[in-house]
Amino acid sequence: MCHGWRSPRASSFRTAQIRVGLGLSLSLVLSVNVIAAVPKLPPDRFDLQCKISRILPRAKPMGEKHFRIDLQSKAWCEDRCEVTSDLVLQEDNLVLNLADAPAGPARVHRVISFSRRTADLRDERTTTLDGDLVGTELLSGRCRLRPFSGIGKKLF
Repeated sequence: MCHGWRSPRASSFRTAQIRVGLGLSLSLVLSVNVIAAVPKLPPDRFDLQCKISRILPRAKPMGEKHFRIDLQSKAWCEDRCEVTSDLVLQEDNLVLNLADAPAGPARVHRVISFSRRTADLRDERTTTLDGDLVGTELLSGRCRLRPFSGIGKKLF
């Protein structure tokens, strides 16, 4: 029995297998490169976990805040998500609208904005009494993107 002899048919079949294998490998590599070249779009729904510090009136670490953002429905909520509010999407900023909140006889106006490029947070709070400015507080922070945990989920 001779182990070195192969029929011409078997030899051409083996060559065809190698060519097909190389072709599939090459097409797989090319398709992976095409997929990798497509830029990843930012998510439409996400959470932001932010470390907050007060800047005004006196610098002080304030802990963390959790925001849930839904760009599709233009809604957001904070921490336990008790109140859902509207948001405005700008080119480089995300501005969260919040209705003025009563604080006894005073009213607190709050504007929260996020840089979409740096994930920096700016939370400005002004307190007025009978239309007169009586206090200003400025918070800032750095946020991390987190998986979306939902807005307005009902338990029953």
